Amino acid sequence: MPPWTLSGSIPVIGNTRSREFADHAIWSDSEKNTAFWRRFWGYVFSQSFPQCLSADYPVISPESPSFTTPLRAEYGVGRYDSALPIATAKWFEALEAAHEGVRFAVRSTGVNGQSAGLSGREKRQHEFLLGRRCASQLLAERKVNQPVGTNQDRSPFWPEGNVGSISHSDRWTIASVALAKAVRSLGVDTEPFMLNETVQLIAGDVATADQVQLTEDQGFDAVSALTLIFSAKESFYKCWYPITKRFLEFHDVAVVSVADSYLKLRRVAASQAEEADLTVHYHLSDNDVFTFAVMEVEQ
Repeated sequence: MPPWTLSGSIPVIGNTRSREFADHAIWSDSEKNTAFWRRFWGYVFSQSFPQCLSADYPVISPESPSFTTPLRAEYGVGRYDSALPIATAKWFEALEAAHEGVRFAVRSTGVNGQSAGLSGREKRQHEFLLGRRCASQLLAERKVNQPVGTNQDRSPFWPEGNVGSISHSDRWTIASVALAKAVRSLGVDTEPFMLNETVQLIAGDVATADQVQLTEDQGFDAVSALTLIFSAKESFYKCWYPITKRFLEFHDVAVVSVADSYLKLRRVAASQAEEADLTVHYHLSDNDVFTFAVMEVEQ
């Protein structure tokens, strides 16, 4: 998510943030972000670099078909990977039931047993492609055969009449699509839990101490609290940007309340008229955080 104010190319490593920044960002040189990015790249390397060197790191080869792992037949029409925990699949299913026309496709980012013989750039290309394939699967169910394009700012360009969002981590790739007549915008995100060292390094750049404490007061430890806030702000931004075309910093969005299954986030602005509240749903599995935000069309 924010700060979306860097420019130029970035090294691509097997990490959610690096990949999604490249997919969905305009980078411009900003002196005020220097300290954040020193901390951020510490996060990238601490969480991802060892996995990139592992021979067991799952990847998708260029020759692999679109979907090579089994699907859970008991959910939807084969849109959830068989490796997805049942509780997580049910969470996505509940979101679909609660929001008209919203659909998800979730795939394991890698294929178990394959070697990590690809470069960071190649891995990102495969993950980018898998995200598009998930989105295309959802569109095809609606008889939409147009591909998901890419805007100049690297955000997805959705076929007319549709809105959507894509996320990928080292473990999962998710696409969410909805009909524009029912949904103005949506944002989905998944993050692996951060390392303790990462939390200490970047906590102050992601949220205020009060926001972290508010989340921890609901029973979250420091790692799950910051990972949740990080992901929730990412989903907020993905939902916000297609409508406003305005970039946000982490501290432009505040956590105002935390409940059992959702957070209330607020766009903090100098003008009260520009403030906006948004509900972000969340789910925690053993290793990952999933978040989802939606702006529905007012009836």
